[in-house]
Formats: sequence, C-alpha cells, structure tokens
Amino acid sequence: MRSLVAAVVAVLSVSGAGAGHAASIASVSPQGEVAQVRQVSVKFNEAVVAFGDPRLPDPMTLRCQGTNVSGSGRWASDRVWLYDFDDALPPGTRCTLKARPDWKPGGSALTGATEYTFNTGGPAVVSQRPYEGATIAEDQHLLLQLSGAAVETTVVANAWCEVQGIGERIGVRVIGGEPRAALLKARHVDAARAARTLVLACARPLPNGAALRLVWGKGIAAAANPQFTTRVEQRLNYNVREA
Repeated sequence: MRSLVAAVVAVLSVSGAGAGHAASIASVSPQGEVAQVRQVSVKFNEAVVAFGDPRLPDPMTLRCQGTNVSGSGRWASDRVWLYDFDDALPPGTRCTLKARPDWKPGGSALTGATEYTFNTGGPAVVSQRPYEGATIAEDQHLLLQLSGAAVETTVVANAWCEVQGIGERIGVRVIGGEPRAALLKARHVDAARAARTLVLACARPLPNGAALRLVWGKGIAAAANPQFTTRVEQRLNYNVREA
C-alpha cells in the first residue's frame, strides 16, 4: 500500500510541476569547443518526468554537421537526460541541441534558452610513437594518432620542430607511400585508425644529443570540415640520441 501511494505521489508531483510555473534547462554539457565528445548531458531545474517509465520520450533533438553520427538518448534521473554517441565525435563536427517544441512537461513549454551548440574544433594529437620523452634517431619518423584526419597542407604550414641550440623553426614533412605503409604495418595500425594516423619527420636531420620539441600549432584544419582548425598548441618533447 505504501509503495502504491509513493508511486502516485511521484506521478502527481511530475505532472503538476508545470502547474505554477514551467520548467527550464539548468545546464547543458558540452558547450563551445570541446576536442572529443562521447556524451551530451542536459539537466533540468526540477523533476520533469516520472523516472522509471520505459516509454519516456526524448526531450531534445540533436543535429550534427561535418560527419554522420549515431547514438541514443536516455533518462539518468527524473531531471537529467543523456545522449550517448556510439563513437567519439571527430574534429570538424558542429552539433545543435534543441528542445522539442511538442515536449511540454506538466503541460507547459520550457522557459529560458532551449537551443545550444558545440563543436569539436581542429584535430588534436591523442597519442604518439615513440612516446613523449623518448630518445629518437636523427631522422626519426613520428607516428601521431589524431582525434580525426587533418588536412596535410595545413599540417606542413602550422607544425614545426624546435631544436636546442638552433634559433629557428625547422619545418616538418608528411611521410607517405611505402615508408608510411611499412611503419603502420609494423605498429599494427588497422584501417580504421590509419585514416586518422599521420607520420611526420623534421625537414632535416637532427643534431646528436639535442633536445627536440615537435609543435602541433594553431591553424591545422580538420579534413571533415576545414573551417574548424586547432586553436591551442601541443608540444611533444624528445631527445636525439648521442652520436
């Protein structure tokens, strides 16, 4: 009997939440520019659903430009809705999250802001081989795993090598063809990861015993949507082997 009364009270509290005033969105994450996105979270200022009902509708629509995305929405509580992407969004993706006009908790439309946007910016380096801090050869090929494919011409224009004792930037070159294929095979990089894997080398041999810094600079564009470029520098440090 007590459980039945509690269930009735819960339903009445949700259905009556909008009687005196309409609910609103308290927070949305992510917003702005975020490098990698796997989930969207929307939190309301009060209970808006009878949590536990498997037929609960999604309160928001999600549209993304720059790539094909898939995922599903779910309620984590009576006031928190989540959307889980099947895969992390690649760089160059712009998404718009908007409240459904026909979704009215308690019979009233949401008040306040009901539309939000975010994007994944330019491609970032997520891992590298050799690993940062390693000792490398004078003509080392660096294998960079990116958050998504990059426009190679923008890499050459906006990435560079800094070498201890040399007061100028040294450009980089993108390694392709058989040398790239051999390295990817040796490192067991499958086809899915190969699309977002870049092999770089400094444009000239490095002096023995010097400290090297590879700079992944601002302005490197996402292949999926070149209007989105990196806005933060990444710096990877190595040491060139002794003679």
